[in-house]
Amino acid sequence: MELEKEIKKFLKNEFITLSVIGAMGQGKPAYVGKEGKHREPFKKYLRKELSRIGEEYINSDSKIREEKHIQNIENFSNNTKKFGKELLVYGQLNIGRTQKLINLYLKYLWTWGEMTGKNGPPHCPFDEKIITYLEKKTGKELFKPWTGLMDIKEYKKYIDAAKKVAEESGFCSVAEWELATWNNR
Repeated sequence: MELEKEIKKFLKNEFITLSVIGAMGQGKPAYVGKEGKHREPFKKYLRKELSRIGEEYINSDSKIREEKHIQNIENFSNNTKKFGKELLVYGQLNIGRTQKLINLYLKYLWTWGEMTGKNGPPHCPFDEKIITYLEKKTGKELFKPWTGLMDIKEYKKYIDAAKKVAEESGFCSVAEWELATWNNR
C-alpha cells in the first residue's frame, strides 16, 4: 500500500473521531443508558455516513450549494431515527448535533487542504461559543443549547446571523469567518 494513501486514511479516521467527540460529547447526554456494544451499529453508521458525505464534498467539481448542505444535515438526522429512543435521547441524532458533526468534519477536511479551491464548507460548526458571539454581534437571540436543536428553521437562523457577521467583518464565507473567530477567541 502507498504510504500517502494510508496517511490520508488515518487522518480522515481521526477527523471523524474528533468530530464525533465534538458533537456527541458536549452538553446533555446524547445517548440513553450506559456505554456498551448496543451502540456499535450506531457508531459504525456515523463513521460510514460521515465519510460518505466528506467524499461527496471532496469530489465535487464545484462548491456544494447551501440547499444541498442543509438537506444533507436533515437527511443525516432523519436517517438516525432507525436507532430510536432505546439508544438516542431524542429518538434520533438531532439537528444541533448533526450540524456540528458534519460541519466540524468538513472544517477538518478543508483546513487540511482536501477541499482546496472550493471556498471551504458551506457552513461552520455552531456551538455555544460561536452562537454567543453571533448573539452579541447581531443583538438577536438564537436557539440554545445547540445540543437540543431539533428544528432546521432554527439552524437557518444561525446561518443567517453568521452570514451577516461574516460579511460585515470582511470575510468571503461563513467558514472563513468562523475559523478566524475560533482561532482568536
